[in-house]
Amino acid sequence: MLKAAGVLLIASAILPQDVKTPWGRLEVKADAVHLYVEAWPADGKVAMPRLNNPIGTVYLVNDPAKTPLGFQPNVADWTVSRPKAAGAGPDVVVVEVKGKPRIAGEPVVAETGEDGSITLAAHHAVCHGRLLRYEPQPHKNTVGYWADESDWVEWRFNAAKPGTFKVLLLQGCGKGQGGSAVRIAAAGQTLDYAVEDTGHFQNFVDREIGTLRFDKPGRHTLTVKPKTKPGVAVMDLRQVTLKLPAR
Repeated sequence: MLKAAGVLLIASAILPQDVKTPWGRLEVKADAVHLYVEAWPADGKVAMPRLNNPIGTVYLVNDPAKTPLGFQPNVADWTVSRPKAAGAGPDVVVVEVKGKPRIAGEPVVAETGEDGSITLAAHHAVCHGRLLRYEPQPHKNTVGYWADESDWVEWRFNAAKPGTFKVLLLQGCGKGQGGSAVRIAAAGQTLDYAVEDTGHFQNFVDREIGTLRFDKPGRHTLTVKPKTKPGVAVMDLRQVTLKLPAR
């Protein structure tokens, strides 16, 4: 384990069972990560590593109502805020996690599903740039903060067999913010499309963009890069699906 500029760095994709931190320690459970806060920092926030996992509710373990705590997915870490009524500590914070906790940063390679389709989920995305990041909250679970049009995202995946796949994007975009020009690229091919205004950035709609042909099985990379951004943000992108046509 390393620590730099107050940010916890762990040189492993799988979160260790027990991790020391500047404010206490992390402990991994079957469906959660527990933050044992010995004393809250002066700003009332504790930082934890970013994970490649969607999360559920973030709350104090002794709160039967499971009142959600303040949570912020930053570029370098995730922070949890102390509730206003709480003291200086100690406290135990529960961060509900879906799937085995995995440190963000090391690419996850998606595999072909039983139906032949390939799902590229937001929590497995590799984000590049200044602002773009994975937002793990249940109502988001998306690649977001796409306010800089030079930021871009990629996924890695294994195609089990050759074929021509339909490309579907599960995207949301705020009212009046649509129209960003975006390019998808994979296997030497590109697809261009205009982002749809869906009325809200978290109102996700499936859009079929076109098709991509993979002539051989194996490892591939798919990228999504904006070309223009007329509004405040490009979009929120929850998932890309590569789907074989029904026979």
